[in-house]
Amino acid sequence: MKCIRPIRNFSTGRDASAEGGSVLVPVVAAMLILLLCGVALSEAFGSQRMQAVISVESVQAQWIAEAGLWHAASVEEGLSIPVNFAGGTYSVAKSGDLYTSKSQRGNAGVTRVLTILSSQDSDDDDDAGKASPLDESKTSASAEKSGSSRIKLKFYSSSSKEAVLQSFEMSADQSSKLLSGFTFDKHTIWSNRKGKSLPTGTQKFGSSASRRTIKSKESEDVILSFKGKQKGSGSYTLILNFVDGSKSTLSFKVQW
Repeated sequence: MKCIRPIRNFSTGRDASAEGGSVLVPVVAAMLILLLCGVALSEAFGSQRMQAVISVESVQAQWIAEAGLWHAASVEEGLSIPVNFAGGTYSVAKSGDLYTSKSQRGNAGVTRVLTILSSQDSDDDDDAGKASPLDESKTSASAEKSGSSRIKLKFYSSSSKEAVLQSFEMSADQSSKLLSGFTFDKHTIWSNRKGKSLPTGTQKFGSSASRRTIKSKESEDVILSFKGKQKGSGSYTLILNFVDGSKSTLSFKVQW
């Protein structure tokens, strides 16, 4: 009976079969590492995709909540039954002048809280017959906090003519809150780099008329910027004077 011996590698003095087994171990280890890396990358991509979806849904939920505020302001009442809108829902609770809009879009939910502005025409004899060119309900429907030092308002012109801003007056229950800028349609039309409190008296807008004009039946965003991070709550009164002699008084509260 013949005895079969393994082929011997004379250069190393080891059996060839032993060498083949020793090479197989790192190959298997490398394949296992690649497999684990593939699984990890797949989970990472899946997580990023989910975060992207939630991010998009959060933005959509913000707009849905904003739509709920406009809806509630137009009917001047709360909307307890969820309203379907743009693939999501919103419901609005009303307590006095305070509106709380809650929206849901996919896995994202957003709550918006604001105090509705009140707008009235001037009662001065000199301004008799000159009604405010701003629409009360639509102007008051969007007074919201934008960060810790900014307030965003939406002005809507209900007039058949253009409404051109000329100057403004502003007061607050806390005079230490410095108004540092007035941005209209993304253009800074007034800035205050000095002072320690809100400006007193009438403040004229220094920019060209084209940059402070609300076109007929259109709306513009207005940003009021304050110096430093604001805290607590504040009540504000903003009087807008227009070039035709009319004016609008807007009163609102902000919970910083």
